Amino acid sequence: MDKLKVESFSTIILYGYIVMILKSILAGFVARAYDRPDIMGILFLGTATPILFSLWNCIFMNYLGRRDKQKLYAFNIYQFIVKAVFMSFMTYVGVVWFSLPTMAYVFTLCGTWFMFHIIEAFYSQQLIMEL
Repeated sequence: MDKLKVESFSTIILYGYIVMILKSILAGFVARAYDRPDIMGILFLGTATPILFSLWNCIFMNYLGRRDKQKLYAFNIYQFIVKAVFMSFMTYVGVVWFSLPTMAYVFTLCGTWFMFHIIEAFYSQQLIMEL
């Protein structure tokens, strides 16, 4: 089985994801210390979940990039549909199931998603250019 590509750009992205996850966890602990459970939910569902989903996408793009360029193109198109469903589901989960403050949660979720969507776009573009 082929190993996944490990370039300097991939390493920088991986470190960025790890830093963002650790920052979210740390902010959650601070919110817990100040007895603000709603902030913990916003941080976990609004930042950590989209970050982990985006990290999975980058890993899978790397895997597909090693196999077939056409599959990577198809996955990039398919991601649009999957991300739209994911964002709708996460909005529903946060607002309806966990009763998080709507404006703060949706703003955090969309901001995090947009930032990491841009990172994924640069990453997939770099993979396509290398193939």
